[in-house]
Amino acid sequence: MNGATAPARWPAELLEKEYARFAAYTQANLLVQTDAYAAVIPYLYLAVAGEHGESEAAAHRWRPFVEHLRALHRDGQSARARTEYALLTGMLAYSSSHQDSLNNFLKETRRII
Repeated sequence: MNGATAPARWPAELLEKEYARFAAYTQANLLVQTDAYAAVIPYLYLAVAGEHGESEAAAHRWRPFVEHLRALHRDGQSARARTEYALLTGMLAYSSSHQDSLNNFLKETRRII
């Protein structure tokens, strides 16, 4: 085409990625308002209330949620545990500090969900 190159793909990829993040955030926020998933909200409130960057505080904030997920797994509700994990991480889509805190806690404790 007379030396012209095809348009860059990265803007479309960026928009697709952002749409997926927004969709996860929106879906999570809508689902936790239902009776079926309202139990996730207290874990979110506990996790986001408190100091940032302190590993002991992060452990205190994330441990109840991880223990809840482990209990669901033990009770044969692995799909429910994965869904609740996805809801909480979806609700944190625009909070990278809390996402990092959760990911670091999971790595440190080797309790990958």
